Amino acid sequence: MISKRLLPSPTLGLLSCLLPLAYAGASSAQAPAPIAAPPPGGHVFRFHWVRTEGAEGCAAGEALQEEVRQRLGRDPFRADAARSIEGIVSREGRRWTTRIYVRDAAGAPMGARTLQSSAPECAPLDEAAALAISLTIDPEAGLSAPTAAPPTPPAPVARAAPEEPPCAAGPSAPLQPAAPPPEPARAAASDRPSRLELGLSGALGLLPSPALGPAISGRVGLGGRIALRLALLHLPEVETRRGALAFGLSASGAGACVATRRGRWLSVDTCLMAWIGELHAVVRDPIPTDPGGRLWGALGLGALASIDLPGSLFVGVGLDLLLPLARYRFLVEGWSNPAFEAPALGLVAGLWLGLRR
Repeated sequence: MISKRLLPSPTLGLLSCLLPLAYAGASSAQAPAPIAAPPPGGHVFRFHWVRTEGAEGCAAGEALQEEVRQRLGRDPFRADAARSIEGIVSREGRRWTTRIYVRDAAGAPMGARTLQSSAPECAPLDEAAALAISLTIDPEAGLSAPTAAPPTPPAPVARAAPEEPPCAAGPSAPLQPAAPPPEPARAAASDRPSRLELGLSGALGLLPSPALGPAISGRVGLGGRIALRLALLHLPEVETRRGALAFGLSASGAGACVATRRGRWLSVDTCLMAWIGELHAVVRDPIPTDPGGRLWGALGLGALASIDLPGSLFVGVGLDLLLPLARYRFLVEGWSNPAFEAPALGLVAGLWLGLRR
C-alpha cells in the first residue's frame, strides 16, 4: 500500500489529475521508445538522489534516471540545467519513505512530494518515484511509446479554444506557494518508534558484590534522531564479605538517546542519563548507630542495541557506565576496614524483551 501527499506547486499542478492515466500507461505492453535529446527550451533538470542507511536495496539514481527516460521518450536530465530534482529514500522500521523536492535556479523550493510504502521490498516505491518524477518533468506527456502525429489538416482551423486540462471540472483554484520542504539531512532521520522494555540488569561496582535485578525502561521519539529515555532499576541486597551487613539499590533514571545506527532490523542508540535513588543497608549484627537509607545519585553514559522481531516485538541489550555523585563509606566499630565503600565507577548491563509502536 503506497500513500502519497502532494504539496501544490507550479510544476506539480496537474500531477494528481494525471496519476490514473500514468498508471494506465505504465501497464501498457508497448515497447519503450528510443531516447531522444531534450528539445530546445524543453523541461530539463539536474538530478540528485540519496539512499540513506537501510535503504540500499532501493533503486539507485542512475536506474531511476533511465526509467524516467524510457517513460518520457527523451533525456530530461542535464548537469548544467538551472532547475533541479532532489530525492531522499529512507527506511524507518518497516516503512519505506521517498521525499522528492523540486527547486528553481536560485535553489528556492517549487514543490515537494512524499511517497511511502509498507511493502516488504522497495520495488513498488521505486516505480512510484519514477512515475512521480516523470509527471513532475512533463505532466501532459504520455508514458507509453509515442505515436505518430496525425496529418496536418488542409486548412487552418478558424476558431480555436484553449484546451482545458484533461480532468478539469471547472475553474481551477489559484496555486498556492509550496511550503519550504525540510532540509534533506533532517528529513531522512525522522519517524522514530517508541519502545517499552522489560528485562534483567546486572550491576558491578554499585554494591559489595555483583547483583542481578529487574529493570524496566521506555523510549519515546522527540523528532529526528533524539528520543527521551526513562528507566527503573532495583538491585536486591547482597551481603558484604563478612556477612554482617547487606546493601541494595533502587533508582530511577531519565535522559536523552541519540540514534547512532538505524538499519532495517538493528538499531543502536547512545544515551546520556541522570540517576537518583536510595542506597539501603540491612544490618544484622552489630546494632547500627545510624540506620536507614542514603540518597544516591549518578550520571551515566550507555549504549543500547535493539533487534526487531516479527510483529511489534524486539530484543535488546544495553551497557551503562555510571559515575556516582556521592561515595559512601560504611564503618563498623571495631573493624579495621570499612564494611563497604562505593567504587568510583559502576557498570550496569541489561537484557530485555520489548514492544515497539
